Amino acid sequence: RTNLKKVNIPNFTKLIGENAFYGCASLKEVNIGKNVQSIGYGCFANTDLEEVYYSGTIEQWNKISKSGNWDGGNHDGKISYNILEW
Repeated sequence: RTNLKKVNIPNFTKLIGENAFYGCASLKEVNIGKNVQSIGYGCFANTDLEEVYYSGTIEQWNKISKSGNWDGGNHDGKISYNILEW
């Protein structure tokens, strides 16, 4: 898990579980499909997350249930929207 640098969460995924990528220290980029409805607590905590790309709109992103600590405080808050291809 420590060598993981990029993760693609496909459109058919609805839930990214609690602590799913916790401790993946090399993880810098995640691409999230537009059908995700929930991102669990600590999902990206203790990673090196720099880039979050989301295939839906900002309105869709805001409807996703995200725990208060989904990014572990590692991300500066910038999300790129409407990304069609990874």
